[in-house]
Amino acid sequence: MSKIFFFPIDFEYQEQDNQGYVYIFGRESQIAANKASKLCVKVEHNSYCYLRLTGVSIEKLQEFCTSHQLKTQKVSKRLFAKTEEFLKITFQTQSKLKDINQLLQEKEVEVFEADVDPVQRFLVDSKITPLQELSCEVEEIQEQNISLPLFKANSKTLRHCSNNRFKIPVFLAIDIETYNEVMKVDMDNNPILMIDLYGKDVAGNIFEKVLTYKHFKTEGIDCEHLSSEKEMLERTAELIDDFDPDFLVSYFGDGFDFPYIAKRAEKLGVPFQVGKDNTAIHLSRNRNRARVVGIPHFDCFKFIRYIFGTNWKIDSYSLDNVASELLGKKKHKVDLSQLASDWNNNKNLNLYASYNLQDSKLTFEIAQKIYSALSEFSAIVSVAPDDLIRMRFSRLVEAYLLKRGVDLHTINHNKPSSEAIAARRQRHVQGAFVFEPQPGIYQDMVVFDFLSLYPTIIVSHNIGAETVTKDKPKVKNTA
Repeated sequence: MSKIFFFPIDFEYQEQDNQGYVYIFGRESQIAANKASKLCVKVEHNSYCYLRLTGVSIEKLQEFCTSHQLKTQKVSKRLFAKTEEFLKITFQTQSKLKDINQLLQEKEVEVFEADVDPVQRFLVDSKITPLQELSCEVEEIQEQNISLPLFKANSKTLRHCSNNRFKIPVFLAIDIETYNEVMKVDMDNNPILMIDLYGKDVAGNIFEKVLTYKHFKTEGIDCEHLSSEKEMLERTAELIDDFDPDFLVSYFGDGFDFPYIAKRAEKLGVPFQVGKDNTAIHLSRNRNRARVVGIPHFDCFKFIRYIFGTNWKIDSYSLDNVASELLGKKKHKVDLSQLASDWNNNKNLNLYASYNLQDSKLTFEIAQKIYSALSEFSAIVSVAPDDLIRMRFSRLVEAYLLKRGVDLHTINHNKPSSEAIAARRQRHVQGAFVFEPQPGIYQDMVVFDFLSLYPTIIVSHNIGAETVTKDKPKVKNTA
């Protein structure tokens, strides 16, 4: 056994041989000669949920658990300010938990915390803060699908050895330009014309490159001319792998750049295996998230819109507006509606390449500017950066409650089903009385308004389901 020290950056849950594991991807914190190697740590992880025992036949429930060979434990937890007995059931995999949860729902047993993401559960239970220096006892192993040095560790040996945070990650920004005659997105038929990469390596060296497959005269930019779109995509994957970034950075990459790259790579037969498990870009089922295993995808657009943008007074969250707000810089001006025509006629292509490079450079600088906020939010709520980037405040609050619930021994409430939400919408509650002012001219007017009135009252008076009590207050003896 040996001991390693590293910064945990990304997390991936996988199941093998009926056992769940969390893969922790990180970078060594012991830097020598301006180089810190990437690595991966594999940790066994079990999932669990809680069954409410109130109003349930304990004997039948125990028979059910025995017949399915479930590991159980009685625990006391607080639910709606009342301490109750619950049955904690532990599973070796998240898949098994989902199957049993379905059976219990059919038996009308109340199940809590069955839908908690396994990575989030692992971080909370192991008390791991993403991006903070971590140490553990490990033994080196090998797996064909992991392209980094791989180690196996027991979760009990995971310790934060210091308060050091991962302050200067290696960012690689990516931006694409596509062929578009009618200004309509068509990933099947319209090729990618240019791909730009901009970053800074561990030693602080700037890396910038525009990739394309049209030969034209370039000025002031490093432009690599390939023979085809396919070769351009292959070269892009190669450069990403060689640069070995901690974060891939984009601006609206979830919605455009990454799905476009994935689609064109699939169509042209390019593996594009940039993930650290030798996989390509993963797109969510509803195609609103693009993930690369082992390299968090930092979509600056989403993080800014969900976290910062709520207090900004800007017309839109375009890259131009946000760069102007945060950096005092602007995009280069070109008429993209002419790109297809200019591409066909081999005109002004250096201007588009320069425009492409400026976009990725601005994206890179924005990521540098807001990274500290991402790091702090991730520490507060114990959520992996790749997940947190796409969370709105309501989900951040839920994540924080899950984290605090471990220390306070509380059960986190289940998300309402679609049927429950529909039923709630059928119930109408009379709103507050609004005084209609009479039109006219008034003198000595004073405007008095609360900022976030109801949240302020809730916080000030500690109002919540956990603080409600039906016990009558004791009457003080004033005699």
